[in-house]
Amino acid sequence: MNFYESIGGEIKKFALPSMYNYLYSVSSLLNNRTYEDFKNWRISEYSKLQEPQLILNNENKQFLFEQLFFAYKLMNNVKFLSAQPETERVSFIQVGGMAFYYASYSLAACFIYCHSKNILGTHAKTYKNYSTVCEKLSFPFNVAGRYPNASFKGNEFQITKGQNEFGSQFQYDTQSLKRTNMSGFDYKSCVLSYLMGSHKFYWDHSQYYKEAMKELRRQELSNFRSNAGKAVREQKFNQMPEANYLSCLYRLRGKINYRDSLFSLYYLSDMGFNTYEKGTEIVRIMLEILKYFSLDVEAYLLHRLGGNNFYKNLLDDIMLSTRGYNFFFPEFQKNIFYPSP
Repeated sequence: MNFYESIGGEIKKFALPSMYNYLYSVSSLLNNRTYEDFKNWRISEYSKLQEPQLILNNENKQFLFEQLFFAYKLMNNVKFLSAQPETERVSFIQVGGMAFYYASYSLAACFIYCHSKNILGTHAKTYKNYSTVCEKLSFPFNVAGRYPNASFKGNEFQITKGQNEFGSQFQYDTQSLKRTNMSGFDYKSCVLSYLMGSHKFYWDHSQYYKEAMKELRRQELSNFRSNAGKAVREQKFNQMPEANYLSCLYRLRGKINYRDSLFSLYYLSDMGFNTYEKGTEIVRIMLEILKYFSLDVEAYLLHRLGGNNFYKNLLDDIMLSTRGYNFFFPEFQKNIFYPSP
């Protein structure tokens, strides 16, 4: 018996293995291309869209600069964490997870801004608006979906974006998120499972559910079982946004930042590796996902902004130096879009 159990606590897996399996699957689906090949592929795909070059004023430029600077600085933090000795890395997993989350949202904000020029005040608004444009991104960043109603029957989940990746021959593995074997993952099933779970999670914790409960009390209904109760529930449920990549990360943020962080590296004997190895893998995978997501968003920015000097100056200023602060990361992106002399 370990200490936590000895004082009356119940050991829970919480974020593991599902959190790790989801991140592992996203990373594995991206790693079928090198950074250079991925970049060339994304630039080629975006060039087919034939969208006009964006005309930016100083306010537009300020927003993009601030968001990209913030994203790269946080990526720098994850890179710094990954470079620490293995025995010192574990205590910073929570910090790394939060840096991963906020960097992803900042990059997504730039992508959305290039479509609407809207500054979205909350992350809930960001992930909601992300669904309207994310299909342009690469798989699995482009997947979104929802349940048709609040019964949450798994076989009824509707993939609304990125459907082509889940063709008629796709066989869904319902146990993918629970697997503890580190080989032979069904990556697509893991991504889809976490998307499905995220949609249900948001309903259970959303303002819409709270409003439905309030309406039940107003109508003096005790639950959602009656036809009137079901009507209340479904009316509010239909206002729920789709689940997408960003809403999955929002759910991950809760796992990493709150009570789950206590257990995320605590009880791992059945996972087949020790705590230090787990910490190494989580940080490595978060960094890999950030690299590919940033390259995808950058490729789109190059498509929309590449016809003027602002884009080149923006990346040069952020990546090389800003007010005397030299970035030690992201080194992997230097020389990809604009080779240094």
